[in-house]
Amino acid sequence: VWVDTERFYPLKRQTAWTNDGTRTVLTTTYTNVSFVASPPAATFEPTITENTTVRHPSTPETEQYADVSRLQAAANVTVPRPPVPSSYRLAYATRTTGRVGGVGLRFTNQSGSLTVAKYDFTYPDNGGDQTVTVDGRQAVLTRGLTTTLSWSCSDYRYTVRGRGVPERTLVD
Repeated sequence: VWVDTERFYPLKRQTAWTNDGTRTVLTTTYTNVSFVASPPAATFEPTITENTTVRHPSTPETEQYADVSRLQAAANVTVPRPPVPSSYRLAYATRTTGRVGGVGLRFTNQSGSLTVAKYDFTYPDNGGDQTVTVDGRQAVLTRGLTTTLSWSCSDYRYTVRGRGVPERTLVD
């Protein structure tokens, strides 16, 4: 990417890739570019009339704890205690309150991260890449940069996510 040094706008982009042994390079160049020195303030303001309804959604509050016992003391739900591989250490524990409440644990090591969350909001599974069984319950495994395993149990939703973590570890 070539960037205008005064306004930090990309003026040229180049992308290259190889497909079936054939190298392709695509270059896009912007010419005759002009900038409005100072756009009017109204450019970034919404038009609000007497018929406009403005809603301010409540955002959840999140508190962070240094250890699981302090989280458990503050939480009104039991905190999951997953069997985590010995190379992982607790990075932090959280409690979220608001329309949806829950608890979460984040573990890390030098090559990956693992999070476990429990929250009081359930919804039906919508696809995923594979259905697996977790403690006798159907769960959905979704693969990607971060692999996610989710299931509902009674009034709670559980989610286990891993980056750089084997799928079997997430299910276990």
